[in-house]
Amino acid sequence: MRLKQSESRLGQAGNSPPAAPSRDLRGMGCAGHSIDWFRQIAVMSNPLRPTDRLEASLEAFQEPVALATAANDVAESTLVSANKAFVRASGWSSQELQGRRLSDCDAALIDLRPLFDRNGQRRHWLVIHHVAEQKDGSGKPKAAADKTTAAETTAADDGFRALVESIPNGVLVHRNFRPLYANRACAQRIGFDSGAELVAEPTLLPFLPIEMHNRAVRRHQRILEGGDPGPARVLRCLTRSGAPFWMEATEERIVWQGEPAVLVSLSDVTDQVQMRRTELMLREAVDNLSDSFVLYDSDLKILLTNRRFHELFPFLPAQHQIVGKPMQELVEASVANNVVTDPRVWRDREQFIADFIADRRTNEISISEDAWPDGRWDLVKEQHTRSGGFVSVRTDITERKRAEFALR
Repeated sequence: MRLKQSESRLGQAGNSPPAAPSRDLRGMGCAGHSIDWFRQIAVMSNPLRPTDRLEASLEAFQEPVALATAANDVAESTLVSANKAFVRASGWSSQELQGRRLSDCDAALIDLRPLFDRNGQRRHWLVIHHVAEQKDGSGKPKAAADKTTAAETTAADDGFRALVESIPNGVLVHRNFRPLYANRACAQRIGFDSGAELVAEPTLLPFLPIEMHNRAVRRHQRILEGGDPGPARVLRCLTRSGAPFWMEATEERIVWQGEPAVLVSLSDVTDQVQMRRTELMLREAVDNLSDSFVLYDSDLKILLTNRRFHELFPFLPAQHQIVGKPMQELVEASVANNVVTDPRVWRDREQFIADFIADRRTNEISISEDAWPDGRWDLVKEQHTRSGGFVSVRTDITERKRAEFALR
């Protein structure tokens, strides 16, 4: 079959968004591929792999496949490389095919699947060409036989189906990344309306960043062969439109329709991961402040300090050890190391410490100047937070104080 070189439906859709095409690949003989088929997707979708070496990777596919650039306008994407089967199916020579736009192709004869990186950026289009139906030994069209196999595979026990369809967590069964069963929660998180829609996809690899493909394939093969899947892992996944999200995945080898497969239990931890990332960004920002910073909880126990704080108080526990220490313990250490210049400390040390803590509990906002024994001065700003915590920030004002003293 020769691809139409005139204006096609794909060419007319130049203004459509670059989302994954809605047509599925079940009629193309994609079901039931060996793991090598998916391994080749991982190899060829590596964005760092030189373009002139992609052709050898594509040749490992029996199906007519090609790789296209990831232009925002799908119709403007150009073919980068193709295997010999694709060249024969298209009717173009290898030279004619190189750089040809997808708008030159007949949309009825090709299917596209996006290949994303870990940031949800589409790197390539995997272009799969429809071929004439081939009949298997039973006389059925091969594509129809594949559909029948997929339907039989997804026909799980009714009790199992009723159970997993009612739970909020995702449940997925796959073999060589070909989906065999998915409950509604799993399918909807990826962007499908139902598990049946997800099962119709030829491979799950587009829903993982391309950087993970090789490692994921090796791990899956090891589990199929009886290897220990290990503890639950947090995976960066992708929706069908390339948006990243995070799932905690627990994998287990099972027997599905008489053959080994992998059961994956999925729990959405996107909110927790994003909160953790925000916390890490906040910690990094605080740690790089030029001012000393310390945050206490409502019980006046330390929650967070920065590097400058520990430079000023080197006798206190290290940054990774100080969390949870009470303010009183820090004040006692400061008094013991003779860095407190308040004259009250020499009259009654215990009373000074008690008054110091009481003042921090009652005063909503406090701004004061604090002198060090070596002549340095700090401006100390302290206040309670809305959540009940207490924050103290020290800014070095030594030069300003020296200028003030010089003018007296």
